[in-house]
Amino acid sequence: MEEAGRVFFTRREMSVNRLSVAADKLLVMDHLTFVPTTGQFFFWVDEGTSRMDTAALRASRMDTAALRASRMDTAALRASRMDTAALRASRSDAGARLLRAGWPAAARLIGGESEVPRTEGVLIELIDALPILAGASAMDLDGAAPEVAMWAATARLALSLVVRGQVWPRLLARRPGHGDERICGWEARWHVSLTPGLRGRVAQLARTLTTAQIAVVLGRGARQLTLSHVSGLSAITDVQQAQKATAAITDVQQARKASSGYSTRGLLRWMLDACADTLVREGARRGVYVRLGRWPADAWEQRLVRGLVEDEATFTTGEDDPEVLACELRQWAEELGVTPPLLSAPPSPPSWLATESLQQIIGRMVEPTAMLASRLLLGEPAPRTLVPAVPVPTSKLNQAVAVTRALIQATQSAGAGISASKKMSSERSKKAAG
Repeated sequence: MEEAGRVFFTRREMSVNRLSVAADKLLVMDHLTFVPTTGQFFFWVDEGTSRMDTAALRASRMDTAALRASRMDTAALRASRMDTAALRASRSDAGARLLRAGWPAAARLIGGESEVPRTEGVLIELIDALPILAGASAMDLDGAAPEVAMWAATARLALSLVVRGQVWPRLLARRPGHGDERICGWEARWHVSLTPGLRGRVAQLARTLTTAQIAVVLGRGARQLTLSHVSGLSAITDVQQAQKATAAITDVQQARKASSGYSTRGLLRWMLDACADTLVREGARRGVYVRLGRWPADAWEQRLVRGLVEDEATFTTGEDDPEVLACELRQWAEELGVTPPLLSAPPSPPSWLATESLQQIIGRMVEPTAMLASRLLLGEPAPRTLVPAVPVPTSKLNQAVAVTRALIQATQSAGAGISASKKMSSERSKKAAG
Protein backbone atom coordinates (compact mmCIF):
# COMPACT_ATOMS: atom_id res chain seq x y z
CA MET A 1 0.00 0.00 0.00
CA GLU A 2 2.80 2.34 0.91
CA GLU A 3 4.69 1.39 -2.25
CA ALA A 4 1.59 1.97 -4.37
CA GLY A 5 1.13 5.38 -2.77
CA ARG A 6 4.78 6.17 -3.42
CA VAL A 7 4.45 5.16 -7.08
CA PHE A 8 1.29 7.26 -7.47
CA PHE A 9 2.98 10.26 -5.85
CA THR A 10 5.95 9.91 -8.20
CA ARG A 11 3.63 9.79 -11.20
CA ARG A 12 1.78 12.86 -9.96
CA GLU A 13 5.06 14.78 -9.65
CA MET A 14 6.05 13.75 -13.17
CA SER A 15 2.77 15.04 -14.59
CA VAL A 16 3.03 18.37 -12.78
CA ASN A 17 6.65 18.74 -13.93
CA ARG A 18 5.67 18.01 -17.54
CA LEU A 19 2.90 20.60 -17.35
CA SER A 20 5.31 23.21 -16.00
CA VAL A 21 7.97 22.40 -18.62
CA ALA A 22 5.41 22.59 -21.43
CA ALA A 23 4.06 25.86 -20.05
CA ASP A 24 7.57 27.32 -19.85
CA LYS A 25 8.14 26.49 -23.52
CA LEU A 26 4.80 27.97 -24.53
CA LEU A 27 5.41 31.19 -26.45
CA VAL A 28 3.08 34.04 -25.57
CA MET A 29 3.99 37.18 -27.45
CA ASP A 30 2.19 40.40 -28.41
CA HIS A 31 1.92 41.16 -32.13
CA LEU A 32 0.80 44.27 -33.98
CA THR A 33 0.26 45.13 -37.61
CA PHE A 34 -1.31 47.90 -39.64
CA VAL A 35 -4.58 47.59 -41.57
CA PRO A 36 -3.95 49.71 -44.67
CA THR A 37 -7.50 49.52 -46.01
CA THR A 38 -9.00 51.13 -42.88
CA GLY A 39 -6.11 53.01 -41.27
CA GLN A 40 -6.31 50.99 -38.03
CA PHE A 41 -4.05 48.70 -36.03
CA PHE A 42 -4.73 45.01 -35.42
CA PHE A 43 -3.35 43.53 -32.18
CA TRP A 44 -3.25 39.86 -31.20
CA VAL A 45 -1.47 37.55 -28.80
CA ASP A 46 0.30 34.63 -30.44
CA GLU A 47 0.22 31.45 -28.34
CA GLY A 48 2.29 28.99 -30.36
CA THR A 49 4.18 25.83 -29.46
CA SER A 50 6.84 23.80 -31.23
CA ARG A 51 6.37 20.13 -32.18
CA MET A 52 8.37 18.92 -29.20
CA ASP A 53 6.36 21.12 -26.90
CA THR A 54 3.11 19.80 -28.39
CA ALA A 55 4.20 16.23 -27.76
CA ALA A 56 5.06 17.08 -24.16
CA LEU A 57 1.68 18.70 -23.70
CA ARG A 58 -0.08 15.63 -25.08
CA ALA A 59 1.84 13.40 -22.69
CA SER A 60 0.98 15.65 -19.81
CA ARG A 61 -2.70 15.57 -20.81
CA MET A 62 -2.65 11.76 -20.71
CA ASP A 63 -1.16 11.90 -17.22
CA THR A 64 -3.70 14.54 -16.25
CA ALA A 65 -6.56 12.28 -17.37
CA ALA A 66 -5.25 9.57 -15.06
CA LEU A 67 -4.79 12.05 -12.26
CA ARG A 68 -8.35 13.28 -12.48
CA ALA A 69 -9.52 9.85 -11.17
CA SER A 70 -7.87 10.56 -7.86
CA ARG A 71 -8.85 13.20 -5.34
CA MET A 72 -5.28 13.59 -4.15
CA ASP A 73 -4.10 15.23 -7.40
CA THR A 74 -6.96 17.75 -7.66
CA ALA A 75 -5.05 20.49 -5.85
CA ALA A 76 -1.93 19.97 -7.99
CA LEU A 77 -4.02 19.97 -11.18
CA ARG A 78 -5.72 23.22 -10.23
CA ALA A 79 -2.35 24.80 -9.42
CA SER A 80 -0.96 23.81 -12.81
CA ARG A 81 -4.04 25.23 -14.54
CA MET A 82 -3.66 28.48 -12.64
CA ASP A 83 -0.01 28.74 -13.69
CA THR A 84 -0.85 28.06 -17.34
CA ALA A 85 -3.69 30.63 -17.29
CA ALA A 86 -1.40 33.23 -15.73
CA LEU A 87 1.22 32.56 -18.41
CA ARG A 88 -1.30 33.00 -21.20
CA ALA A 89 -2.50 36.26 -19.70
CA SER A 90 1.03 37.65 -19.38
CA ARG A 91 1.95 40.17 -22.09
CA SER A 92 3.77 43.48 -22.34
CA ASP A 93 2.44 46.57 -20.59
CA ALA A 94 2.07 48.33 -23.93
CA GLY A 95 0.15 45.32 -25.27
CA ALA A 96 -2.20 45.38 -22.29
CA ARG A 97 -3.00 49.05 -22.96
CA LEU A 98 -3.53 48.36 -26.65
CA LEU A 99 -5.84 45.49 -25.74
CA ARG A 100 -7.97 47.78 -23.57
CA ALA A 101 -8.10 50.49 -26.26
CA GLY A 102 -9.60 48.26 -28.97
CA TRP A 103 -12.61 46.05 -29.60
CA PRO A 104 -12.74 42.33 -30.53
CA ALA A 105 -12.34 41.43 -34.18
CA ALA A 106 -11.05 38.66 -36.42
CA ALA A 107 -8.61 39.13 -39.30
CA ARG A 108 -6.76 37.20 -41.94
CA LEU A 109 -2.99 37.71 -41.64
CA ILE A 110 -1.13 37.76 -44.95
CA GLY A 111 2.58 38.32 -45.43
CA GLY A 112 4.59 37.11 -48.40
CA GLU A 113 3.76 33.47 -49.05
CA SER A 114 2.50 32.76 -45.54
CA GLU A 115 -1.09 33.18 -44.46
CA VAL A 116 -3.14 32.69 -41.29
CA PRO A 117 -6.82 32.28 -42.30
CA ARG A 118 -8.30 33.58 -39.05
CA THR A 119 -6.79 35.22 -35.98
CA GLU A 120 -8.72 36.61 -33.05
CA GLY A 121 -7.56 39.98 -31.77
CA VAL A 122 -8.62 43.59 -31.36
CA LEU A 123 -8.91 46.53 -33.74
CA ILE A 124 -7.56 49.86 -32.50
CA GLU A 125 -8.19 53.28 -33.97
CA LEU A 126 -5.06 55.12 -35.05
CA ILE A 127 -5.77 58.13 -32.81
CA ASP A 128 -6.02 55.77 -29.79
CA ALA A 129 -2.95 53.67 -30.62
CA LEU A 130 -0.55 56.57 -31.29
CA PRO A 131 -0.15 57.80 -27.67
CA ILE A 132 0.26 54.22 -26.39
CA LEU A 133 2.97 53.44 -28.95
CA ALA A 134 4.72 56.81 -28.73
CA GLY A 135 4.86 56.74 -24.93
CA ALA A 136 5.99 53.11 -24.66
CA SER A 137 9.39 52.58 -23.09
CA ALA A 138 11.71 49.59 -23.49
CA MET A 139 10.29 48.14 -20.29
CA ASP A 140 6.73 48.58 -21.58
CA LEU A 141 7.64 46.62 -24.72
CA ASP A 142 9.16 43.73 -22.80
CA GLY A 143 7.29 40.61 -23.89
CA ALA A 144 6.21 42.01 -27.26
CA ALA A 145 7.36 40.94 -30.71
CA PRO A 146 10.04 43.04 -32.48
CA GLU A 147 7.49 44.58 -34.85
CA VAL A 148 5.71 46.26 -31.93
CA ALA A 149 8.88 48.22 -31.11
CA MET A 150 9.18 49.08 -34.81
CA TRP A 151 5.62 50.44 -34.90
CA ALA A 152 6.33 52.43 -31.73
CA ALA A 153 9.37 54.06 -33.37
CA THR A 154 7.31 54.74 -36.51
CA ALA A 155 4.57 56.36 -34.43
CA ARG A 156 7.10 58.68 -32.77
CA LEU A 157 8.54 59.58 -36.17
CA ALA A 158 5.08 60.33 -37.59
CA LEU A 159 4.10 62.54 -34.66
CA SER A 160 7.38 64.46 -34.76
CA LEU A 161 6.86 65.16 -38.48
CA VAL A 162 3.38 66.51 -37.79
CA VAL A 163 4.64 68.67 -34.90
CA ARG A 164 7.25 70.21 -37.25
CA GLY A 165 4.59 70.82 -39.91
CA GLN A 166 6.16 68.55 -42.53
CA VAL A 167 2.83 67.66 -44.14
CA TRP A 168 1.49 68.61 -47.57
CA PRO A 169 -1.82 68.08 -49.38
CA ARG A 170 -2.40 66.00 -52.48
CA LEU A 171 -5.24 65.07 -54.80
CA LEU A 172 -5.63 61.31 -55.37
CA ALA A 173 -7.85 59.40 -57.75
CA ARG A 174 -10.39 56.97 -56.33
CA ARG A 175 -10.65 53.62 -58.07
CA PRO A 176 -13.29 50.86 -57.79
CA GLY A 177 -10.87 48.15 -56.63
CA HIS A 178 -7.46 46.56 -56.84
CA GLY A 179 -6.23 46.36 -60.41
CA ASP A 180 -9.08 48.51 -61.75
CA GLU A 181 -7.64 51.67 -63.32
CA ARG A 182 -10.99 53.39 -63.79
CA ILE A 183 -11.38 56.66 -61.86
CA CYS A 184 -14.62 56.95 -59.89
CA GLY A 185 -13.83 60.18 -58.02
CA TRP A 186 -11.17 62.29 -56.36
CA GLU A 187 -10.12 62.89 -52.77
CA ALA A 188 -7.88 65.32 -50.90
CA ARG A 189 -5.31 63.68 -48.63
CA TRP A 190 -2.36 64.68 -46.46
CA HIS A 191 1.12 63.20 -46.88
CA VAL A 192 4.31 63.59 -44.89
CA SER A 193 7.35 65.30 -46.40
CA LEU A 194 10.48 63.19 -45.94
CA THR A 195 14.01 64.50 -46.32
CA PRO A 196 16.76 62.15 -47.56
CA GLY A 197 17.83 61.56 -43.96
CA LEU A 198 14.29 60.65 -42.92
CA ARG A 199 13.95 58.30 -45.89
CA GLY A 200 17.03 56.50 -44.62
CA ARG A 201 15.42 56.29 -41.19
CA VAL A 202 12.28 54.72 -42.70
CA ALA A 203 14.41 52.23 -44.63
CA GLN A 204 16.25 51.34 -41.42
CA LEU A 205 12.97 50.68 -39.63
CA ALA A 206 11.67 48.65 -42.57
CA ARG A 207 14.69 46.33 -42.40
CA THR A 208 13.52 45.13 -38.99
CA LEU A 209 10.58 43.44 -40.73
CA THR A 210 11.26 40.38 -42.86
CA THR A 211 7.91 40.58 -44.66
CA ALA A 212 5.13 43.15 -44.88
CA GLN A 213 2.41 41.36 -42.93
CA ILE A 214 -0.99 43.01 -43.23
CA ALA A 215 -4.33 42.21 -41.63
CA VAL A 216 -7.54 41.87 -43.64
CA VAL A 217 -10.44 42.31 -41.23
CA LEU A 218 -13.14 39.67 -41.53
CA GLY A 219 -16.89 39.98 -41.10
CA ARG A 220 -18.59 43.03 -39.68
CA GLY A 221 -15.51 44.06 -37.71
CA ALA A 222 -14.29 45.91 -40.78
CA ARG A 223 -15.59 49.44 -40.96
CA GLN A 224 -16.41 51.26 -44.16
CA LEU A 225 -13.36 51.66 -46.37
CA THR A 226 -12.34 55.32 -46.33
CA LEU A 227 -8.64 55.39 -47.18
CA SER A 228 -7.11 55.04 -50.62
CA HIS A 229 -3.71 53.67 -51.55
CA VAL A 230 -1.49 54.42 -54.50
CA SER A 231 -1.29 50.72 -55.40
CA GLY A 232 -5.02 50.48 -56.00
CA LEU A 233 -6.76 49.88 -52.66
CA SER A 234 -9.12 52.78 -53.10
CA ALA A 235 -11.62 54.61 -50.91
CA ILE A 236 -15.26 53.67 -51.30
CA THR A 237 -17.83 55.93 -49.73
CA ASP A 238 -20.97 54.10 -50.77
CA VAL A 239 -22.10 51.57 -48.16
CA GLN A 240 -23.07 48.88 -50.66
CA GLN A 241 -19.81 49.24 -52.56
CA ALA A 242 -17.90 49.07 -49.26
CA GLN A 243 -19.66 45.82 -48.33
CA LYS A 244 -18.93 44.34 -51.74
CA ALA A 245 -15.28 45.38 -51.54
CA THR A 246 -14.93 43.99 -48.02
CA ALA A 247 -16.50 40.68 -49.08
CA ALA A 248 -14.24 40.51 -52.12
CA ILE A 249 -11.04 41.27 -50.27
CA THR A 250 -11.67 38.52 -47.73
CA ASP A 251 -11.23 36.00 -50.50
CA VAL A 252 -7.80 34.37 -50.38
CA GLN A 253 -6.74 35.26 -53.90
CA GLN A 254 -7.94 38.85 -53.64
CA ALA A 255 -6.21 39.29 -50.31
CA ARG A 256 -2.95 37.93 -51.68
CA LYS A 257 -3.14 40.30 -54.62
CA ALA A 258 -3.80 43.20 -52.26
CA SER A 259 -0.89 42.27 -49.99
CA SER A 260 1.48 41.95 -52.94
CA GLY A 261 1.22 45.72 -53.46
CA TYR A 262 2.90 46.43 -50.10
CA SER A 263 6.58 46.27 -49.30
CA THR A 264 7.90 46.75 -45.79
CA ARG A 265 9.02 50.27 -46.61
CA GLY A 266 5.75 51.02 -48.43
CA LEU A 267 3.70 49.81 -45.48
CA LEU A 268 5.61 52.12 -43.11
CA ARG A 269 5.26 55.04 -45.50
CA TRP A 270 1.54 54.37 -45.79
CA MET A 271 1.22 54.44 -42.00
CA LEU A 272 3.08 57.79 -41.85
CA ASP A 273 0.73 59.30 -44.43
CA ALA A 274 -2.34 57.87 -42.69
CA CYS A 275 -1.12 59.39 -39.41
CA ALA A 276 -0.72 62.84 -40.97
CA ASP A 277 -4.12 62.63 -42.68
CA THR A 278 -5.91 61.45 -39.54
CA LEU A 279 -4.33 64.03 -37.23
CA VAL A 280 -5.14 67.01 -39.47
CA ARG A 281 -8.80 66.00 -39.62
CA GLU A 282 -8.90 65.25 -35.89
CA GLY A 283 -7.31 68.63 -35.21
CA ALA A 284 -9.98 70.35 -37.30
CA ARG A 285 -12.75 68.40 -35.55
CA ARG A 286 -11.43 69.18 -32.07
CA GLY A 287 -10.29 72.70 -32.90
CA VAL A 288 -11.47 74.99 -35.69
CA TYR A 289 -12.69 74.15 -39.20
CA VAL A 290 -10.66 76.21 -41.67
CA ARG A 291 -12.30 77.89 -44.66
CA LEU A 292 -11.24 80.48 -47.22
CA GLY A 293 -12.79 83.81 -46.32
CA ARG A 294 -14.66 85.81 -48.98
CA TRP A 295 -14.20 83.17 -51.65
CA PRO A 296 -16.86 81.31 -53.68
CA ALA A 297 -17.95 77.96 -52.30
CA ASP A 298 -17.83 76.30 -55.73
CA ALA A 299 -14.26 77.41 -56.47
CA TRP A 300 -11.72 74.58 -56.60
CA GLU A 301 -9.64 76.24 -53.89
CA GLN A 302 -12.58 76.15 -51.47
CA ARG A 303 -13.44 72.58 -52.46
CA LEU A 304 -9.84 71.54 -51.80
CA VAL A 305 -9.88 73.11 -48.33
CA ARG A 306 -13.13 71.32 -47.48
CA GLY A 307 -11.75 67.99 -48.65
CA LEU A 308 -8.62 68.42 -46.54
CA VAL A 309 -10.48 68.80 -43.23
CA GLU A 310 -13.73 66.85 -43.64
CA ASP A 311 -13.95 63.14 -42.80
CA GLU A 312 -15.05 62.02 -46.27
CA ALA A 313 -12.02 63.72 -47.89
CA THR A 314 -14.06 64.10 -51.06
CA PHE A 315 -12.91 66.59 -53.68
CA THR A 316 -16.02 67.40 -55.69
CA THR A 317 -15.26 67.92 -59.34
CA GLY A 318 -16.20 71.09 -61.19
CA GLU A 319 -15.23 72.80 -64.40
CA ASP A 320 -11.52 72.44 -63.65
CA ASP A 321 -9.66 69.31 -64.71
CA PRO A 322 -8.80 67.41 -61.49
CA GLU A 323 -5.87 65.61 -63.12
CA VAL A 324 -4.23 68.94 -63.98
CA LEU A 325 -4.85 70.27 -60.47
CA ALA A 326 -3.44 67.08 -58.93
CA CYS A 327 -0.30 67.37 -61.05
CA GLU A 328 0.15 71.06 -60.12
CA LEU A 329 -0.35 70.31 -56.43
CA ARG A 330 2.15 67.45 -56.48
CA GLN A 331 4.79 69.50 -58.32
CA TRP A 332 4.27 72.44 -55.96
CA ALA A 333 4.71 70.25 -52.87
CA GLU A 334 7.83 68.62 -54.33
CA GLU A 335 9.26 72.05 -55.17
CA LEU A 336 8.71 73.21 -51.60
CA GLY A 337 10.57 70.16 -50.34
CA VAL A 338 13.69 70.76 -52.42
CA THR A 339 13.85 74.59 -52.36
CA PRO A 340 16.98 75.82 -50.52
CA PRO A 341 16.36 77.91 -47.38
CA LEU A 342 17.78 81.12 -48.92
CA LEU A 343 15.39 80.98 -51.89
CA SER A 344 11.67 81.69 -51.73
CA ALA A 345 9.31 78.99 -52.94
CA PRO A 346 5.99 79.90 -54.59
CA PRO A 347 3.28 80.35 -51.95
CA SER A 348 0.64 78.58 -54.06
CA PRO A 349 0.28 76.41 -57.18
CA PRO A 350 -0.11 78.25 -60.50
CA SER A 351 -3.92 77.79 -60.67
CA TRP A 352 -4.48 79.08 -57.12
CA LEU A 353 -6.30 82.45 -57.34
CA ALA A 354 -7.58 82.92 -53.77
CA THR A 355 -6.42 85.98 -51.85
CA GLU A 356 -5.02 83.81 -49.05
CA SER A 357 -2.13 81.64 -50.27
CA LEU A 358 -2.13 77.87 -49.91
CA GLN A 359 0.87 78.07 -47.58
CA GLN A 360 -1.09 80.37 -45.26
CA ILE A 361 -4.17 78.14 -45.25
CA ILE A 362 -1.98 75.07 -44.56
CA GLY A 363 -0.43 76.93 -41.64
CA ARG A 364 -3.87 77.55 -40.14
CA MET A 365 -4.79 73.89 -40.58
CA VAL A 366 -1.56 72.54 -39.10
CA GLU A 367 -1.60 74.79 -36.00
CA PRO A 368 -4.20 72.74 -34.01
CA THR A 369 -2.79 69.54 -35.51
CA ALA A 370 0.66 70.29 -34.08
CA MET A 371 -0.91 70.87 -30.66
CA LEU A 372 -2.67 67.50 -30.89
CA ALA A 373 0.46 65.67 -32.07
CA SER A 374 2.59 67.15 -29.28
CA ARG A 375 0.13 65.80 -26.70
CA LEU A 376 0.14 62.35 -28.30
CA LEU A 377 3.94 62.37 -28.51
CA LEU A 378 4.08 62.69 -24.73
CA GLY A 379 1.91 59.59 -24.37
CA GLU A 380 -1.19 61.55 -23.38
CA PRO A 381 -4.61 60.68 -24.85
CA ALA A 382 -6.16 63.00 -27.40
CA PRO A 383 -8.06 65.86 -25.76
CA ARG A 384 -11.70 66.41 -26.62
CA THR A 385 -11.14 70.02 -27.65
CA LEU A 386 -8.19 72.10 -28.82
CA VAL A 387 -8.12 75.79 -28.03
CA PRO A 388 -5.60 77.52 -30.29
CA ALA A 389 -4.00 80.75 -29.18
CA VAL A 390 -6.01 83.71 -30.52
CA PRO A 391 -3.66 86.38 -31.88
CA VAL A 392 -4.22 89.92 -30.60
CA PRO A 393 -5.12 92.35 -33.43
CA THR A 394 -2.37 94.82 -34.25
CA SER A 395 -4.60 97.88 -33.76
CA LYS A 396 -5.66 96.81 -30.28
CA LEU A 397 -2.09 95.91 -29.40
CA ASN A 398 -0.82 99.34 -30.48
CA GLN A 399 -3.63 101.02 -28.56
CA ALA A 400 -2.75 99.07 -25.41
CA VAL A 401 0.92 100.03 -25.76
CA ALA A 402 0.00 103.71 -26.19
CA VAL A 403 -2.21 103.67 -23.11
CA THR A 404 0.53 101.98 -21.06
CA ARG A 405 3.08 104.56 -22.16
CA ALA A 406 0.70 107.43 -21.29
CA LEU A 407 0.13 105.97 -17.83
CA ILE A 408 3.88 105.65 -17.28
CA GLN A 409 4.49 109.24 -18.39
CA ALA A 410 1.66 110.49 -16.18
CA THR A 411 3.10 108.60 -13.22
CA GLN A 412 6.54 110.00 -13.86
CA SER A 413 5.16 113.55 -14.18
CA ALA A 414 3.18 113.19 -10.96
CA GLY A 415 6.27 111.91 -9.19
CA ALA A 416 8.36 114.80 -10.47
CA GLY A 417 5.71 117.31 -9.30
CA ILE A 418 5.57 115.76 -5.83
CA SER A 419 9.36 115.87 -5.49
CA ALA A 420 9.46 119.51 -6.63
CA SER A 421 6.80 120.57 -4.11
CA LYS A 422 8.68 118.77 -1.32
CA LYS A 423 11.89 120.59 -2.30
CA MET A 424 10.17 124.01 -2.26
CA SER A 425 8.59 123.33 1.14
CA SER A 426 11.94 122.30 2.59
CA GLU A 427 13.60 125.52 1.31
CA ARG A 428 10.82 127.63 2.84
CA SER A 429 11.23 125.90 6.18
CA LYS A 430 14.99 126.58 6.11
CA LYS A 431 14.46 130.29 5.38
CA ALA A 432 11.92 130.61 8.18
CA ALA A 433 14.31 128.98 10.62
CA GLY A 434 17.17 131.26 9.58
